[in-house]
Amino acid sequence: MLYSVLRLRGERMVVALVERWQLGRQAPDLIRQLQDRFHVPAMLVAPEDSSWRTARAYAEFDTQRHLFELIGMAEDVQWSELPG
Repeated sequence: MLYSVLRLRGERMVVALVERWQLGRQAPDLIRQLQDRFHVPAMLVAPEDSSWRTARAYAEFDTQRHLFELIGMAEDVQWSELPG
C-alpha cells in the first residue's frame, strides 16, 4: 500500500492508496491501523487506473473537499510504500 502524509484543507493527515474493493468492509480497520500508526486522521483513496478524477475515498470525516484538493495536487505527491 502506498501512502503519504499531507496537509489537506489545512489539516495534516495520512492518505493511503488502496484498491476500490478495500473501501468496503475492511476500510474502518485500515483507517484505524493508519491512525494508530501515524497519530493523525487517515483517508483511503482508490484512484482509477485511467484518471484521478474518478477516485473514491473513505474516511471518518467528509472526504469530498479533501479529495478535490488531493486530485489537484496528486501528480506532485511523493508516495512511499507502507512498511510491513
